[in-house]
Amino acid sequence: MRLINKQHFLNALLRENKLHPVYDTLKYSFSNKEFIKGSEFKKHKHEKSLFYYNYCVPRSLKAELGDYKKISFKLPSLVYRSYGVIIDENLESAEDYLNSHFSKKQRYSIRKGRTLLEQCFDLENKVFFGKIERDEFDFIMNKASEFLRARFKQKNEENEHLVQWETYCNYLYPLINKRKASIFVIYNGASPIQITINFNINKICFGTMLIYDIDYSKYSMGHIGVYNLLDWCIKNKYDFLDLGRNTYEYKTKWSNYNYESEGQIIFNHKQKILYLLGYTIKALLKAKHVVTTLKYRWYFKKVEWAKKRAPILENIKIEKVNDSGNFSLNAFNITEAANYPDLRKTINDFLYAKKVHENSVKLYKNEESTFFIKSKNEVFKFNL
Repeated sequence: MRLINKQHFLNALLRENKLHPVYDTLKYSFSNKEFIKGSEFKKHKHEKSLFYYNYCVPRSLKAELGDYKKISFKLPSLVYRSYGVIIDENLESAEDYLNSHFSKKQRYSIRKGRTLLEQCFDLENKVFFGKIERDEFDFIMNKASEFLRARFKQKNEENEHLVQWETYCNYLYPLINKRKASIFVIYNGASPIQITINFNINKICFGTMLIYDIDYSKYSMGHIGVYNLLDWCIKNKYDFLDLGRNTYEYKTKWSNYNYESEGQIIFNHKQKILYLLGYTIKALLKAKHVVTTLKYRWYFKKVEWAKKRAPILENIKIEKVNDSGNFSLNAFNITEAANYPDLRKTINDFLYAKKVHENSVKLYKNEESTFFIKSKNEVFKFNL
């Protein structure tokens, strides 16, 4: 028999589809409605222990225990806050939520990004939920990795998922085919420009990663990702869209329910000797928790410091050319934009400003590496 049985509650639930045997039922904290019954879920194979310590338990869920009757001790949450959307059963689409939750000014801003993205590019939306071929999965996840690396390089930060990316992909793939996870992808032609990775457990969709090509950042991609995901959840009768932890502007605006996570120590508190020992374990874990919290706070300060030192990406100055006849111009294929940093983003920002489709413009370059964009009867130039 072990003294303490320890597990990461949320990782076990999402990645392994397992629930610790001490839990009989999980309910929503915000409605008291049943989320899952322990009897209908896979149980952990575990060695019998005197104490069960589950950490990263979301406060959006309320536990009912079996033989243990109640949670013996709770530990305070870490500094992370999580965000989500409680889905009213009367909603018929994300547009309904947009109208009821946002101000007129906010609605205009979000719709502008979606409208211009659709106006400027040939888009295709795909949802992989229940079936995905391995080759397509690998292609999408490789793109997701590229987007993450570019985004966090821009922010001058490290990303925890990239450290164990291969392991993450290996457990995600079978879950998609079992309808326990999903991937939403927006394509521009054949290229993904946004990828949303989710875990689907009963009637909660856990949106764990919303990743996009930073060259399209002008189009409010975070808002578009949540809009699409929420719309799908509403139409599939979900109760809750969990947007995960970390504070981003799009999460705070879409959320109508915020929560933190806690640690739980569970044991047979009727035995006095265990109760005394439980207090000792609680004190030790609480001390560790304080150290961890301070560590996170120090980490967040480092992140803020790193952001201040991150390279500032200034918008490239684009000037209108009154007479382009004096230049020797060579046609330039936009597919070669990857060879020139900031070129794709500059073109995308131009399309956004002019509200024109990318197929309606032509790109040129002269020998001095000055680029020219021809749109209708106008010519513009910029230097990289």
